[in-house]
Amino acid sequence: MKRTSKERTKAQTADTKRLATEPTSASTDAWRGFKPGLWQRDVNVRWFIQQNYAPYEGDGSFLAPATERTKGIWKKLEALFVESARKACSIFQ
Repeated sequence: MKRTSKERTKAQTADTKRLATEPTSASTDAWRGFKPGLWQRDVNVRWFIQQNYAPYEGDGSFLAPATERTKGIWKKLEALFVESARKACSIFQ
């Protein structure tokens, strides 16, 4: 028996809900170390961040130096910053 479009959509929605609620090894490992709470059943970004945020108090020694490409882009942006500031000042004159 062939299902209608509406029946297929309903079945897909049910499958999606089932998969979303069934924990898998990969999904549970990805969230290890986070405090349990509202985020496990609702989308609550503010709460999640407030509960799991920890300020970084180290220095930037772990960062890689800027690549030549990044330096080139930054040089172009610096010129645009100057131009933008000049235009902003001219608006108020």
